[in-house]
Amino acid sequence: MATTPVHAIATGVLQELDLVRESLAAEYEIIEELGRGGMAMVYRARDRQLEREVAVKVLPFSLAFDTEFVERFQREARTAAQLEHPNIISIYRVGRSGRVIYFVMKFLRGGSLSTVLGARKKLSPPEIRRLLSEAGSALGYAAQRGIVHRDIKPDNIMFDEFGQSVLTDFGIAKAASGQKLTGTGMSIGTPHYMSPEQARAQPTDGRSDIYSLGVVAYQCLTGLVPYDGEDSFSIGYKHITEPIPAPSLVTADERRIFEVIKRMLMKDPFDRFQSCEELVAAFRGHPIAAPGAMRVSAATFVGSAAAVAASGGVHSGGSGLPPILSQPTTPMDSPLVNRRMTPLERREVPRRVADRSVAMRTSASSWAWLWVLLAILGGTGGALYYYKAKGFAPRVTAPASITDSVPAQESLPPLTPPAAQVPVAPVDTAGPVAGAAAPPLGDTSPGALAPPAEPAGSAYVSGPVDSGGIRLVGLPRGSTVLIDENPITQALTRLPPGPHALAISAPRYNFYSDTIVILPGQIQELTPKLTGIGAPTPTARSPSRSNAKCVPGAGYNADGSCFDERPKPVNPPFVTVPEDAKASPRPSLLWVRVSAEGRTVDIRRLRSSDDAAYEREVQNFVWTVTWHPALKDGAPIEAWTQMLFPPAQE
Repeated sequence: MATTPVHAIATGVLQELDLVRESLAAEYEIIEELGRGGMAMVYRARDRQLEREVAVKVLPFSLAFDTEFVERFQREARTAAQLEHPNIISIYRVGRSGRVIYFVMKFLRGGSLSTVLGARKKLSPPEIRRLLSEAGSALGYAAQRGIVHRDIKPDNIMFDEFGQSVLTDFGIAKAASGQKLTGTGMSIGTPHYMSPEQARAQPTDGRSDIYSLGVVAYQCLTGLVPYDGEDSFSIGYKHITEPIPAPSLVTADERRIFEVIKRMLMKDPFDRFQSCEELVAAFRGHPIAAPGAMRVSAATFVGSAAAVAASGGVHSGGSGLPPILSQPTTPMDSPLVNRRMTPLERREVPRRVADRSVAMRTSASSWAWLWVLLAILGGTGGALYYYKAKGFAPRVTAPASITDSVPAQESLPPLTPPAAQVPVAPVDTAGPVAGAAAPPLGDTSPGALAPPAEPAGSAYVSGPVDSGGIRLVGLPRGSTVLIDENPITQALTRLPPGPHALAISAPRYNFYSDTIVILPGQIQELTPKLTGIGAPTPTARSPSRSNAKCVPGAGYNADGSCFDERPKPVNPPFVTVPEDAKASPRPSLLWVRVSAEGRTVDIRRLRSSDDAAYEREVQNFVWTVTWHPALKDGAPIEAWTQMLFPPAQE
């Protein structure tokens, strides 16, 4: 019989490990300790029933009798479990066995960002872009549901085996319906990564997480945190008062990234990106919609998070809070990324800084009237020019994105693995995507997007002659709609024929994504079937009795007999354009067969790019993609999927 060494009993380390092993032995085999801190111990374990590795987080026994720490520990699991996002840690179970209070989560094999920075000091610009795009996407998803992380730091950003970043540790997150876990006037977070409002112990919102993520980005770019000091007070004071240190940057790419980071690190929340969606768009170089063009919820960022739950994520006129407007964001290579708000913009939002003098407010008010006059004159002149000189409204182009269900020919030639280079014939490029003016989403309650009549010559007809359109109806209140990763602010949207990626995020609903196929000259009406968070999963469809075979073709999975959920890439399938290719090659559309383990096992050409060099690059890239496999009756299976591989936008 094994005995525990005396020195181990004195420290309690092995005694705790043995107790955890004994308490959880029926369901989990504890393999080793991964780490420990003041708030938790984390172990690598094997789930005996499912035969997979998991991470088990255990509350220290010394805190098991403290009701506040127990609540905080369990709240972390509840908060993370509400968020179903690929860049947020997955929670499998919460439980208690004797003295052991624990929860079980996904085991991440890639380690933490702090470990990576400890070994390498810095990250390359492409790595920073990917990291912040993924983390920003996760924080934006959480903010839309009234949850602020409040402790973003390298220790809480981890990586899976494929290099995808995952946010962890929601222990001090502020949820819409959660109770306060700290006393009045107490700051919460990690000093080096605190926002100025956290350092002041003021109310926080999603923009506080953007600041903390900016500190992480600064550290990834320079190897150092922007502010350091002897104690928490001195560090917090620097966050509030000192300007952003200007690092020595070598390349133009580093300087472009730093321009975005500077805006993330603005002292005033109103000077930062107003949402993580704006932040992600800035890193991709995409402009943000003009003020008022997108549906915005003041309750998302101002006031208590409970207002979000009460209003369903839509600003109520009776709340006394003016809406926060999304500011236009220039691409990364523009020095205007870090621009400050105009006096009029500052006058339209409530200021929380108490040291504004009466003289400053009077001056801002005087300038505001001048800006109003200039805006009216400029807007009128621009409109007259377009409608007299052009005869139609300006068009907006949207990049191609993921697709999965376009009509295809029945017999397709297989593609060879990367070793062989396949010549590709040029193909005519598709026409541009046309944006169309339509009623704003505003109130997105079911039926609120009912279409108005389309009179002859309306603005809906801007775009290619053969363009079609999609009209979304029955969306929940507070929905955010993206088509090909572009925000949609209209009930009716004109698009070119072909496949387009649709994504919808709505408060208290699971994230929805699908592929829509636009037919030439046709307006389609779609009612997306969103499922509520926590709602029971619909039973799997029984296989159809049709004779359809699960092989690539026009009728593939039309009856749902092949799979219930199609394979999806873990990361967006953007392909780097090789140097010998044209600047903007046409995306390549392929059939891809994905194994039950999430690997590419076969590819077939459906529509080639118009550039042979880019087509070869796509074929090489496809074999490196990691997938979420198709599901049938809840189990992963091998299946085909159609996928569009667009060029990465630099």
